[in-house]
Amino acid sequence: MGLLRKSCVLLIVLLLFGCAKKAAPEDAIEFDKSAAQQNQEADALENEELVITDKVAYVFKNVLYGCASYKNEGKTSLLLSEAEFSFSYAGRVFESTVAPVSGESDIVLPGETAYCTLWLPVDAALDSSEPELAVKLKAKPATKPRLELGVADARLIENYPGFATLSGKLFNPGTVVCELNMVYAGFYDKDGALLGVWYFTRNALLKPGDAVAFVVHLRPLPIKDLALNTAQIRMRAFGL
Repeated sequence: MGLLRKSCVLLIVLLLFGCAKKAAPEDAIEFDKSAAQQNQEADALENEELVITDKVAYVFKNVLYGCASYKNEGKTSLLLSEAEFSFSYAGRVFESTVAPVSGESDIVLPGETAYCTLWLPVDAALDSSEPELAVKLKAKPATKPRLELGVADARLIENYPGFATLSGKLFNPGTVVCELNMVYAGFYDKDGALLGVWYFTRNALLKPGDAVAFVVHLRPLPIKDLALNTAQIRMRAFGL
């Protein structure tokens, strides 16, 4: 009877030891999965970057104006969540952090270029010298598709003293009705340098296949000889 009891105890110990040894590989596999997930998240964060491709700044009376073009160099569609503008001007630094005016609708696909702008009123005496501009961007993954719109016949003329007028035609090539629409225009010179950026909303019901004309006066963007020096207008439009 004693021998049987000892055999049973030995068998239980062996079974427990065997189970303990089996648990180690399972824990290791779970650890490996966690590490892989962490690497994937790190890669995703690394790819969720909007890279500044060009920028320019001006002084308009008591307003500092800055704009930048940025490119999605990652592998996923992104949204600009925050833009930090820092102007160095006349020995002072003027900073402002803003959210994009287009909210959750300006979705930037991999490889695409988009724009951000800022008009910053200041309480300082400003002359006509150009400020230095630094821009930092924060992005987040997009969770919905973009309501793509197109622009045709874009034209920039200076038929008023001191500012230009932008005209063109906005059309809906998609399958979704758009009621409020955002349009960005980037103005470039003959060498491909960014001269300025303008944006506006067009309140118009655009059913699939519809088109509507627009004319906007660029009064808050009095860049000298803008129309004369603009060799290319790059348009970006989408529904809100």
